Amino acid sequence: MLVARAARDPRALAPDEVDELVRLHLTVSSQLSTARTHLDDPELTAALSRRVARSSAVVHGTRPRTWRTVVQGVTRTFPAAVWHARLPIAVSTLVFAASFAVMAVWLALSPEAVEASAPEEVRRAYLEEDFEAYYSSEPGTA
Repeated sequence: MLVARAARDPRALAPDEVDELVRLHLTVSSQLSTARTHLDDPELTAALSRRVARSSAVVHGTRPRTWRTVVQGVTRTFPAAVWHARLPIAVSTLVFAASFAVMAVWLALSPEAVEASAPEEVRRAYLEEDFEAYYSSEPGTA
């Protein structure tokens, strides 16, 4: 069986055997999809799932989970992904900051904006009761 030989030593397979293994993997994956969608046969689905799982491990390989991988993810992979997405990140940041600034200026300069923010009773309760109660409920330690 190709999967068993490839699992022991993938380099031992000839190029045409590797091609055959990939072709069979894709075929069985397709058959598994068809079986799950159209057939009500749990045994067949389980057997095909096992075959796809074994061949996936060989075809796609696995990466070792080491500290080196974690360090590389933090120092290289994540920063590279952020750099790649820098334009959408910058646009999102600017849109958020601009909308925040507009709302802050509007609330600071417009009595109508303050009135529209909440009913008079809610604003009065916040200023006279809720604000002090919130900040004095758990006093800080010095």
